[in-house]
Amino acid sequence: MKKYLLNFFKENNFNIENQKIVIAVSTGIDSMALLHSFLEIREDKNLDIIVCHVNHNRREQSILEEAFIKDFCLKNGLKCYTKSLKFTNVDNFQAVARSYRYDFFYEVMEKEGCNILCLAHHGDDLVETIIMRILRGSSLEGYSAMKHITKVRDMYVIRPFLDLERKDIKEYQARTNFIYYEDESNSHLDYTRNKIRHLVLPNLKEIESGCVKKFLEFSNQVNDASLEIDRVRDNFIKEKIRIENNGFSFDKDEFMCLSLYMQKEVLFEMLKKHKFSSKNILEFIKWINSSKKNFKNKYKGIVFLKEYNKISFLSCIDEAIDIDIEITKLGRYVVNDSICINVLEKKDNFVTKSNELCYNMQELPIHIRSRKPGDKIIVGKGKQTKKIKDLLIDSKVTLSRRENILLAVDKDDNVLIVFGVKKSSILSPIEDCNIIIRVEENYA
Repeated sequence: MKKYLLNFFKENNFNIENQKIVIAVSTGIDSMALLHSFLEIREDKNLDIIVCHVNHNRREQSILEEAFIKDFCLKNGLKCYTKSLKFTNVDNFQAVARSYRYDFFYEVMEKEGCNILCLAHHGDDLVETIIMRILRGSSLEGYSAMKHITKVRDMYVIRPFLDLERKDIKEYQARTNFIYYEDESNSHLDYTRNKIRHLVLPNLKEIESGCVKKFLEFSNQVNDASLEIDRVRDNFIKEKIRIENNGFSFDKDEFMCLSLYMQKEVLFEMLKKHKFSSKNILEFIKWINSSKKNFKNKYKGIVFLKEYNKISFLSCIDEAIDIDIEITKLGRYVVNDSICINVLEKKDNFVTKSNELCYNMQELPIHIRSRKPGDKIIVGKGKQTKKIKDLLIDSKVTLSRRENILLAVDKDDNVLIVFGVKKSSILSPIEDCNIIIRVEENYA
C-alpha cells in the first residue's frame, strides 16, 4: 500500500511532503486502511497526521470505537480530535450526519492550519454513489460523484483509494492484520446504499469484472463534460450578465441563443442561493420567451421583470412613488434620496433637454406629480390628445420606469411634460420663458 500511495501523489502531481494532513477515521476497515497506509509513508514524507473521528451515538459499539481510536492515536503519536453527535427523531439521518461531519472536519483543519483532508472512499463507494444519484436525479456534476482531488473552501479533499475496490482493501487488511470495527448497520437493507452494495453491485461485477474501473472512467468523462459546461456558462455570465444593486439582468435575444440546457445552467448558477427546482427554472425560461413585451411577476422572494428585450431578476423593486410637489419659486425641491427638482433661471440660448421644462415664472405655481389613470397629453396641432399610458408604450419606456415617471401639470391639471419622454403642444404659445424646471435623478 505504501508504493500505491506514493504513486497516487506522484501521478496527481500533488506534493505531500512536509505537510500537515487530517484523516477522517470511523474505525471501519476502509478508514483504518487509509490511516495505516499513511503511517507507512509518514516518516519518508515527514507528515504531521491528525485524526478526526465522529461518534454518531447510534450503536452501543460506538463508545468502544471512540475509545479505541483515541488509544490508537496515543500509541502512534498522533493528534486526535473526536466529536460526539446526538440525534433525536431526525429525518434523513445520513445527509444530516454527513453535513455535521464535514463541518467538524473543516473546523479542525482551520484550527490546525491544515488544508488537506483525506477520506477513505474507494471505487465501490463511487459506483454506489453514481447509481444512487441516477435513481434520484442529479446535476451533471453530481453524476460524476467523487473525484480523486477536490478543492473545497480553499482546502483539498483527497480520496487516494478511488482506484481500489473493496476487495483490495480487505486483502491489505489480511496482509497487515490491522484492527478495525465492523458497523453492523452496513448489512441492513433499510438504506438505499446498502441495497445497491449487497444486491446490485455484486451482480454488476459478475456481469463485468472490471465494472468499477468502467464507472471510474464514466465519472471522469462526466466530470470533464461538467467542467466544459461550467466554462461556457461562466463565460456567458461574465460577458453577458449585468450585476445590479439588487439583482442581475441580461439581454433576452443573447440568452435565447443558448441551448435550453445552457439556459437552465445559467439561471441555476445565478439563482443558486434560492435553491429553485428544475421546474421553477423552466417556468422562468417560459416567462423570458413569452410574447409579452412588458411583464412582471413575483416568486419566492424574486421579482422577475421583462422590459422589451431586457430581462431582470431582482430581490426587490422599489414600489411606485406617489409624488405631488407644488413648484412656487426658484430653488431645489428634494423628492427622495434619488430624485430632486431644480428650478433655475433660464440662461440665454438655453436649449432644454427631455428632462427639462422651459416655463414662465409668472405662470407658477405648477405641480410635479406621479401619473394617474386617464392622464392625457396634447400632441400635434388641433389639441389632439393621447393617453400617457399609450405614449409610454409607443415610446418603449420600460415597465419599471413607467411606474415612477413624473409629469408637470399646470393650474388646470393640464399635462405640460412627461419628463424624459414628451412635451405638450400647449407649451408653444408660452412667451417670455424665463425659468428651467429640471428633474434630476441620482443627484446625490
